[in-house]
Amino acid sequence: MKAQSMLLTALLAVSMVSVSAWAAGPQSGNPPPRPAFSDFDTNNDGYITEEEFLAFQSERMQARAESGGRMQNAGQRPEFSDIDTDGDNMISEQEFLSHQMMSPRGPGKGNKSNW
Repeated sequence: MKAQSMLLTALLAVSMVSVSAWAAGPQSGNPPPRPAFSDFDTNNDGYITEEEFLAFQSERMQARAESGGRMQNAGQRPEFSDIDTDGDNMISEQEFLSHQMMSPRGPGKGNKSNW
């Protein structure tokens, strides 16, 4: 009986924490999910041009602002040239994925995750 009471209390506590985290939404300090390559490659040619890159960044920042999302570290978002490592003025999917793998997420990690 005592074990059931403790289990019920623990389940209730976990449920309350889960609901609180869900209700906090994007303003909870958790970064939004990283965008996929296809989010940037709007013409589906297998490459991201600088125009596509800048347009996506602008749209994402506007959407975050409109939803009340936090804008901290916005100045640390990557530049096109940070990702276009071969200098061909296009970002391949491999360059994109390599950049994401090398860019840690989270506060205080010196990241550039605010695409």
